[in-house]
Parts: sequence; structure tokens; C-alpha cells
Amino acid sequence: MPVISKNEIRTCYSFAEKAWENRSQSLQQFGTDEARTREAFLADQISGKLAELLFKKEIEQKYTGIAVHLDFQHYLDPLHTDNGDVTIIENGLPSPLRLDIKGSSNLAQWLLVERHKFWDLQSGKPMADQYVMVKFSNEMPSNPMLRKNPEHILTLEQVSGEIVGWAKHTDFISNKDNAPWFSFKRGERLIHSQFLPRTLSYPDDIKHLNNYINKLKDSKQATCIYIGPKLDAILNLGMPIKWLSKDFDALLLR
Repeated sequence: MPVISKNEIRTCYSFAEKAWENRSQSLQQFGTDEARTREAFLADQISGKLAELLFKKEIEQKYTGIAVHLDFQHYLDPLHTDNGDVTIIENGLPSPLRLDIKGSSNLAQWLLVERHKFWDLQSGKPMADQYVMVKFSNEMPSNPMLRKNPEHILTLEQVSGEIVGWAKHTDFISNKDNAPWFSFKRGERLIHSQFLPRTLSYPDDIKHLNNYINKLKDSKQATCIYIGPKLDAILNLGMPIKWLSKDFDALLLR
């Protein structure tokens, strides 16, 4: 499992601080009109950079001839979007592949993508080709804890984690319905993975999926199938972790 050193943690923290000072990243809370506090902003930036760094380390360990470039630049336009979170360099040539790297706790059951990071809200075009989920190990502070005190990250000697899977932009959408398999509005909660099919290939369409969930709920005599806190983003597109691909060759389009 890749490990991020104390000095690398400090680099990610310094990036977050400078981004706050320069307003080089959006201050809005999960694509809403609400402004993030300084603590929440720093926590989100730190988690994002740590996840990208873990992705870089794991991919470069697995593949010779591949380098992963991370963007630590600060932009005047806080809505600046580049060609994904990272750039894949293979044999000296940059790949056009746009990757969105998501960091999560070791207990997470879902890969979530906020609406504004899934579709361009003006053109409707995809914001990334593929979404990658990196799980932090249990030494990483929880998101609520880090948002309360982002400086706590500086007390750690290291942070570790690993890639647990990925999904194409199109995997989130039912081909038959031309609609997301799972979308969660603000205030809604996630579904426990035990009530979901094991693989993405099982459900034929969204109706089939919902029938499966309801049938399993009835068979387990469950009074509630939901987990976790209510979501903050206006709209999240979701993919259960157990539906994610672990084929790294396909991830890199090799």
C-alpha cells in the first residue's frame, strides 16, 4: 500500500493554504451557492491532493514507463478546469485521458461524483472520462474531523491508502434508460451496499434494479436500507464500490 510521508503531507497542506489565500479554487460548498469555511476548504483540498498523490505512487509502482503528473499550480480563475486531476505520461507522451481522483474513508461503500464534476453545467458534456476511487487507511482523519480541524493532518507521520476501483463516465448511466443508475439529492442518504446487486452487469435497467432492491429489503425484513449522514451536494451521481472495475490496464487504456 503506498505511503505518503510527513513532508509530503506538509506539501499538500501548504497547497491548500495557498489556494485559500489566492482564492485559486472554488470557495463554494459542493457546487451550491454556500461558501465553505476556511477549515472545510482546507480539508477538501488536502484530501484531494493526498488522494492524487496516492494514485500517483501506486500507478508508478505498478507500471514502468508511466509517470503521473500532479497539478500544484494556482489559477487566477477559481473555476479553472484542466484536463482532469492528473496527467498520465507514458514513454514521455501525455495521454488525453481525463481522470477525476476521489479520496474516501476506509469505511466508504460508494464512489460519489457531484453534478458539476460529472457534467459541464453549460454544455452538458462529461467533465471526466473516468473516475477513480482511492481509499485512505484508518490513520486518516475522518472528513468531519478534518473539516473541524485541518491542522490535525500535520500531526501524522504518514498517510497510506490504495486505489480500490474505477468507473467510466458512461458506467454511471443506464444505457436503456439514458439516466443515472443512482442519483442522490441534497438531504438524501446512501443505500447500504448489502441491498444492491454484486455487479454492474446484473440489472437490465433501472426498474429491474429498483425491483431487486425492494425484493431484498422485504426478504431481510429491513426497516431502513440507508446509511451515513444526509448529503450536502445538490445532486450526486453514485456508483457502489463493489461495482467498480479493478482492471488498471483498462483504466490507462493500455
